[in-house]
Amino acid sequence: MTEVVAALIWKGEKFMICQRPAHKARGLLWEFVGGKIEKGESGEEALTRECREELGCEVKADGVFMDVVHEYPDLTVHLTVYHASVVSGEVQKLEHNDIRYITRAEIPDYDFCPADKDILEKIIKENELTNADVRDFLREYMSVPEHNTLKEMDLPAFDLPEVGFSSAADALYPFYKKHIDENFYRLPTEWLRSAYGEDFDPEEVSVISWVLPQTEDTRDKSRAIKDCPPMEWQHARVHGEECNRALAAAVEKFFRDRGIPAVAPMIASDFSWGESEKFTLVSNWSERHTAFISGLGTFGLCDGLISLKGKAARYGSVIVKKKFEPTERKYTEYNEYCQAKNGCTACMARCPAGAITPAGHDKKKCMAYHKEVITPLLKERYGYEGYAVCGLCQTGVPCECGIPGK
Repeated sequence: MTEVVAALIWKGEKFMICQRPAHKARGLLWEFVGGKIEKGESGEEALTRECREELGCEVKADGVFMDVVHEYPDLTVHLTVYHASVVSGEVQKLEHNDIRYITRAEIPDYDFCPADKDILEKIIKENELTNADVRDFLREYMSVPEHNTLKEMDLPAFDLPEVGFSSAADALYPFYKKHIDENFYRLPTEWLRSAYGEDFDPEEVSVISWVLPQTEDTRDKSRAIKDCPPMEWQHARVHGEECNRALAAAVEKFFRDRGIPAVAPMIASDFSWGESEKFTLVSNWSERHTAFISGLGTFGLCDGLISLKGKAARYGSVIVKKKFEPTERKYTEYNEYCQAKNGCTACMARCPAGAITPAGHDKKKCMAYHKEVITPLLKERYGYEGYAVCGLCQTGVPCECGIPGK
């Protein structure tokens, strides 16, 4: 049996195919770039070498897409196809008769080598993703201990995520763009345009949003303190956010590996923060507002989002060029789940900075408390000199781990 490798290289929604030279076996049929594994080579090494020889550029393998065994009249091949990308150089037609990038819909227009039949079928099928498929991927990813850890404390950073979906055509996206900062805040399609250099139809774009709830252990320890959160909370903000960002990268890759344009604003190079006369500090993408639009929850008096899993949580999102069924928003008011309107003052009582009042959340006072009180207390109590946060208003309150009254 001959061991062969090939590369599945996507450029947006199109993948690379190559036409075999007329004088070779299976001449003028189309295939994926690649070739035989030589003695002593790994599959990845063979793929890099073959692509350099056939395309004149550097290609990096990034995990196996699938493998097949096929019997030709003249040989039997074990073909392993890798997800791959061009990392440097320009693609050149050095050995093939032609090189093209095609969409899934164009597959029937080309005659492929028989060994590629199952591969092409899988490429077509992988575009048939459902909301449940995406939700399962996020939960499975965060079920892996190495993906969900406070690192040196050897504890999980979060409980498993809840996931919501929204359409980029939802009227709330342009509403919040105008409300937050029309010249700074970006629409979902603007993020995709920045990443891919082309325009996208909002009707064909979805936003996937998730909530990562703080663990019961972290919440219990935070609830017991009145002036400065415990180290579990600090690590959840630092190492937990590293997990959140890695999750965003994994979801982005999950779609890009399927030829579906995707961008996670939180890890994009052009994500940024800015000063705001109206809101003190703003970013050009808000995970909490996205979660609100995606049916995950409503805002509280302290500006936190109260989801089905409560307010003690972190949020993330990825924008994709694929239509998913939007999650129903089971609320009509931006603060519907907050009980302050019914006289609740729990988050005000929990705020050691006095930054939460019936009028809302004073960000400047909150940030000053982080710097002037939390930072020295963390050094004094734990010898910690890293990034300091509070968040005491998220625990010891009726909305800590659920929606009050539901």
